[in-house]
Amino acid sequence: MKKITTIILLIFSFNFCIAQNAKIRIQYHTEKSIKSETFDSLVFIVNGEKLNLINLEIKNIKLNQNGFDKLSYYYKGKENIVVTEMSCKFKPNHSYKIMPCLCCEDFMIVADSVPKRGSVRFINNTNRKLIGIRSEFNLDTINKKSKTKYLPSDISMNCGFRPFFIEITEFKYANPKFDYNEDNTEEQNQILNKEQDSLWIAKEPFLFLHGEKITAIYDDKKRKIILKFDGYLTDLEYK
Repeated sequence: MKKITTIILLIFSFNFCIAQNAKIRIQYHTEKSIKSETFDSLVFIVNGEKLNLINLEIKNIKLNQNGFDKLSYYYKGKENIVVTEMSCKFKPNHSYKIMPCLCCEDFMIVADSVPKRGSVRFINNTNRKLIGIRSEFNLDTINKKSKTKYLPSDISMNCGFRPFFIEITEFKYANPKFDYNEDNTEEQNQILNKEQDSLWIAKEPFLFLHGEKITAIYDDKKRKIILKFDGYLTDLEYK
């Protein structure tokens, strides 16, 4: 059995004035994984607090009650290169386990109690049609000056709680000509991929943990997606 590192995040509530704090504990597990070396090279930062994979330690972090919590990471030896900073919503009195992702990413994070993927609603304030991407499986047309309903963010459940991006592209991004065609040459596919990539506008990383309902508002002037937390899916909505 090969030893790898798994992080357990224990979230507790402390009612000091209006603040809520989180305790994060690093715990070692013995598991077998082909990605253990890559995972062990990661350094995580949650709401500004660094998680050290080497030392067994407990840290107190303050939960962001008025917005999103932030989780970022980098690889050891590359401290100046943060891979990405993603938004999420930790809950008091819950624990979370960060572990290697066996297929698509270097890690995933799972809540201890009833983890759920969430839903995304897109708002398009522009005068043109856009495409909203809520997972690698889901592309949706967003009509001009309109919004969608809450749409489920489907993803492979082998790594269903890994980081992913909520994205906005130009409408032409969904043109069928960009679909994979085995009859194309490698050069033709590369040209098509480059053309499709040029139609991408903006993306925002997010981690679903508890069935969050998220509104993604596209700001055309800044070419940026603004995320808004709208609460959690009910059991009926989740079904």
